[in-house]
Amino acid sequence: MRTAVDTNVFSALWSGEPTAASMAALLAQSRNAGSVVVCGAVYAELLAHPRASQAFVDSFLARTAVTVDFDMD
Repeated sequence: MRTAVDTNVFSALWSGEPTAASMAALLAQSRNAGSVVVCGAVYAELLAHPRASQAFVDSFLARTAVTVDFDMD
């Protein structure tokens, strides 16, 4: 199964919101069930996060095995 993740999940993790622990658990479950992906628009939104540089975003996605799918067909 392939799971697409929206910006708010990562924002919750990076901002330490009260939902961060549950978001992390759901992200792990999704990885265990198959691949996890974000679209190009979500990637761009992640780059706009106030606590994230491109190096941070790329490193985080690589460490968490989240791929970016830029194909918007």
